[in-house]
Amino acid sequence: MTPDFSQYGSIVIGSGIRMKKWYNEAAKFLENDFRGKNVALFVSSMYDAGNPETYPVAVARYLEKISSEQLNVKPLTMEAFGGRMKFLGRVTQDNRDFEKIKAWSENLGKKIARALTVTNTP
Repeated sequence: MTPDFSQYGSIVIGSGIRMKKWYNEAAKFLENDFRGKNVALFVSSMYDAGNPETYPVAVARYLEKISSEQLNVKPLTMEAFGGRMKFLGRVTQDNRDFEKIKAWSENLGKKIARALTVTNTP
């Protein structure tokens, strides 16, 4: 069943990264037709995106490559964040940067507002 996006002007798609891949459900969701929509992508990857040395690799592998191969629109914005690891119900590692997440989400809201203003201007 194809989702009905007709009532939405913007769609934010995110995924965790497991074994260097998007979660299956999120990757499959990218196959939808997003023409005419403002699409933003993000991933949470503890090992790659959470490490300043490998962050550029995470962006290239999990966002730029995926968006060019699987998405039928150019994303409005993309970002990769660190993550956390749980083992036996306990958090063993956590390199999330909540300030970075907040800044990106606030900037995303501004970009969407601008894009919708341009789209709805007569």
